[in-house]
Amino acid sequence: SDVCSSDLPTSWRSAGHRGGWSTMPVRCMGLRFRSATATTSGPPNGSGRGFSRCFGVQSKLQNRRRKDNQILRFAMIGCGGFARRYHVPTLVADPQLKLLGIFDPFPASPVAEIAARTGAKIVARLDDLPEVDACLVSTPHTLHASHVEHAMSRNWATLVDKPFVMKTEEATKLIAEAGKRKLVNAVAFNRRLDAGCARAREIVRAGGIGSVRLVQTVQLGYERAGWFLDPALGGGGAYTGRATHMADIVPWLIDKRPKRVRSRLRPGPAGKVDRGGIIDVEIGRAHV
Repeated sequence: SDVCSSDLPTSWRSAGHRGGWSTMPVRCMGLRFRSATATTSGPPNGSGRGFSRCFGVQSKLQNRRRKDNQILRFAMIGCGGFARRYHVPTLVADPQLKLLGIFDPFPASPVAEIAARTGAKIVARLDDLPEVDACLVSTPHTLHASHVEHAMSRNWATLVDKPFVMKTEEATKLIAEAGKRKLVNAVAFNRRLDAGCARAREIVRAGGIGSVRLVQTVQLGYERAGWFLDPALGGGGAYTGRATHMADIVPWLIDKRPKRVRSRLRPGPAGKVDRGGIIDVEIGRAHV
């Protein structure tokens, strides 16, 4: 990904940008990953090969695949409701992939069923995961950094759910580590592979609607229960969990990089995550 947008909303908030224009460091807006942003939901044609495509195109990773049948071995760090709903159906149906391990200290019965169906080993300790080529990180937001770091310490390529991490320094550290180890380190911004978004991008970049001067986006709704609402695990509410999509997709659609940011947070109840907020972004000559 050309933009570490998954980290940005939290960075803005933690830096105290609750109103007024602030010139953001270009480096913060332009952190680079080793690979293009990818998703398990697959490309617009519905082939469902997003995960294998994300990792399989890397020659170094291809060389590490088992030579007998070119199967990509992977593990899952976290297998909660989101992962089971969105990731697992595609992953277990892909003949190029083989699930070997699942890290889940308190596995629900559906996780045990997945393990029984795939032959994957369920472990309660990260160190007990079997050796694989790549892993999917699908855990609470504030745990992403440590889980991606663990995967890379074992030389595994990683695909992590958005938001990438919660702090810019975590993103910088992990990106540098991926570069040093020559590993794929991707964030699952799935909307880049949505057919409608892909077509919109083509039209905008071809000048089909003229010069873009204003973009307005609205993201409604958020989780009503679970760890998402706990600041220690969710890290933030809709501002973190939903605005990340907007922060990623708009610069990608119009092919322009952010220059200045202004944001306002709508606080939640005491001890709970925020209720969302507003983000104004100046991108070149356009305003979002």
